[in-house]
This record gives sequence, structure tokens and C-alpha cells, in this order.
Amino acid sequence: MKSEEKALKRYKNWLATRPANVRKVAKNFNPLKCYRAKDNDGHYALVSFEENGDGTVTLKIAHGSDSYFPGTMVFGVHPENLVLCDCGKWEPATQEDLRVSKRRIDEAIHIVKSSNAINN
Repeated sequence: MKSEEKALKRYKNWLATRPANVRKVAKNFNPLKCYRAKDNDGHYALVSFEENGDGTVTLKIAHGSDSYFPGTMVFGVHPENLVLCDCGKWEPATQEDLRVSKRRIDEAIHIVKSSNAINN
């Protein structure tokens, strides 16, 4: 059995132990595939399923190398906002990608702080 097949078998076995609301969402996802958000061109990997207090399930996803914030994670993503990507395989962020993300995040923080200083 190939390593991908073994991983999917482990996933399915794990999935069988999850609550019904998680199983209902998780059965539509393959943790070995790349996904895209419907509203942007980022590449995302599924990290986890999150049960919310109201019974809904959201996702935690990781930005891949070709995303705007590579190497970062996003939580609270609604499952219906993701579609299977046709790129072939999600690629993790490189060291250079991480430097770009850090710069973008630092710039965003600076903008927010500047805006707050103006509004106060």
C-alpha cells in the first residue's frame, strides 16, 4: 500500500471516531489535496476541523507557497468557501515566502497603528 493510501486510510479511521457534525463536513475533504478559496487565488491545506459552540464546523487552513500570506494559518473558514484546487499538490512556504509574509504582516500592522493614531 502506498503512503498516500495509508494516510487516507488513517484519516478515514480517525473520521469514524468524530462527532456526526464533523463527519458530515470532513467527508467532503481530502487532507492530502490542495484547496482554493472561492474568493481568492490562494492555495490552502486543511489543518483541522473546528467544532463551534453552535454545532457548526469550520476549518483551520494553512496558506501555501502561492498564497498572499504563505506559511500562515487561518481559522474559522466556512467549508463551503473552499473548492478543490487543480494545481496538483499544495506546496509549503519556502524561507523566502515566509520573509515576504512577515513583511506584508508588518506593513499591515503599521497601517493599522497609523490609522489608530490618526483616529485618536
